[in-house]
Amino acid sequence: MSSSSDDDPKLPHDVAVEILKRLPARSLLRFRCVSRSWRSTIDDPRFVALHLSHSALDASNWHLVYDPLQDMCSLLPNASLTRPSKSQIEMPFAAPLHSYDFVGSCNGLICVTGSFIIGSDPTMYLWNLFTRKHKAIPRPALENPILRGRAACISLGFGFDAGSNDYKIVRILFCPANRRRFGRTKCSAKIYSLSTDFWRSLECEVPALSYHEPVVFLNGNLHWLAFN
Repeated sequence: MSSSSDDDPKLPHDVAVEILKRLPARSLLRFRCVSRSWRSTIDDPRFVALHLSHSALDASNWHLVYDPLQDMCSLLPNASLTRPSKSQIEMPFAAPLHSYDFVGSCNGLICVTGSFIIGSDPTMYLWNLFTRKHKAIPRPALENPILRGRAACISLGFGFDAGSNDYKIVRILFCPANRRRFGRTKCSAKIYSLSTDFWRSLECEVPALSYHEPVVFLNGNLHWLAFN
């Protein structure tokens, strides 16, 4: 991380880091303007990792509630779920029919997609709730010809890969081979890397999954509900 410089406030650098790592993300955005050194420190990937690890120790949780009728999100502290929140956030992007599905969240990043309708391929977004910045995820290349033009469903998972220090999205498209035997499907699996902004195909066997259940990111891994 950056060392102290002439434009720093009169505070030792290591002390400043200890204070900054305890602040919420929204405060860090303001303090980036204090000095060039603080801005460099806050933007440093090592400080980002330090801030995330410290934030994980915070027992106070926040819940994001989406109201599709008003196309609005609200942040609710864990202790006030029964009380209406005044912290309302407008969605910064548009989706078809103004309907969204929340794929998952990790380290303050939220993966959002327009609601999937058979035959459609809605745009996905990564959204930083506190900076209000978002990024549209490029659509993957065309699927296997076997799957094109057939009724299909998509299952999405979002999480952080600590091994590569990268955020990733897993996308599984499946099409029933026989409507009477729904478990037998033709599948196409792809994984998106935020660091490369690129999709690659996964060569793997995909079991019979419950595609209508949410995908859970736990202990560094994505989990699907499967059956046989």
